[in-house]
Amino acid sequence: NVTKAMGINVAFNIEKKDDKKILIDITGDSLGVLIGKRGQTLDALQYLTSLAVNRGDGFVSITLDTEDYRKRRRETLENLAKNIAGKVKTTKKRVILEPMSAYERRIIHYALQNDKFVITHSEGLEPFRNVVISPKKDKPSAPEKPERDKKYQSKNSGAKQPPKDGGHTSRYGSHKSKSEKEVQV
Repeated sequence: NVTKAMGINVAFNIEKKDDKKILIDITGDSLGVLIGKRGQTLDALQYLTSLAVNRGDGFVSITLDTEDYRKRRRETLENLAKNIAGKVKTTKKRVILEPMSAYERRIIHYALQNDKFVITHSEGLEPFRNVVISPKKDKPSAPEKPERDKKYQSKNSGAKQPPKDGGHTSRYGSHKSKSEKEVQV
């Protein structure tokens, strides 16, 4: 009914993958209108179809596709991820991608999950959530200690030495814990 209201003459090929997954392949004319900009119309139709199918008990995953759009978009996003990762590796600067759906962000994260030189994360709020691709740090460096802490470090080890009496050291000297203090009766 929705495609008829849009004025598009289409046919549906419904393939049941298993009890929980259904693939609906749409064929016909003027399918670019059905896909929309970056698949937004197709995603919206898939969402509405999923709501209609899953009104009752249980859940069935619905995937709407036409002209192998989902496969082509996946390949495009994987290539984009690899190209941007190459740019991040050479420039050592993070790159923020345009806002994407959760499904598309997942493709980017998955494509780069085993890359040794970059990491990915998402930031922002829906519907403007972006993937950020950043260079991995080789070794996390310890933050520089302020000068005041350096003067209390041992010259040999570079670290504070515990007091020999079993207490703790503060800038005011060695102290024993309450349990080790002498109790006056």
